[in-house]
Amino acid sequence: MEERNPTTNAAMDEALAGEIDRRVREALERALSEHALPPESGGDSREAALDERERKIAERETRASAQEQLAERGLPRELAGALPCGDAAALEGALDALEGAFRSAVQAEVDKRLRGRMPSGAGVGRPNPDSLTDAEYYRLSAGRTAAQGAR
Repeated sequence: MEERNPTTNAAMDEALAGEIDRRVREALERALSEHALPPESGGDSREAALDERERKIAERETRASAQEQLAERGLPRELAGALPCGDAAALEGALDALEGAFRSAVQAEVDKRLRGRMPSGAGVGRPNPDSLTDAEYYRLSAGRTAAQGAR
């Protein structure tokens, strides 16, 4: 078995550590230089990319806020897709306009369905009971009672 000299081992360890440090430093410098953008050409594009990312995040937050406000107003959350989500002030105005239009459209449809059709024969050819004399009223009532009894 070979005996190691402690002074040689320590010197060798120091040499290896120095070589490892040098290689790691070179690799780190190489990696940084490959991924770093030159300040005169890439700085603007990097800022533009960051600005675009911030704009998209703000738009998502505004859209989430719009969905919450729609829910608070009792409107479908799906309407958020029809709203401008770039600016909070524009969103508020659009929400008010959308709510008014939505509610008036719903009310018009409800009125239309409630109006419906008048049943056939209802109120047609029948005299106003307030304008009848007592004899006419009792004669009509007796006719209805006889017609109901025959059924």
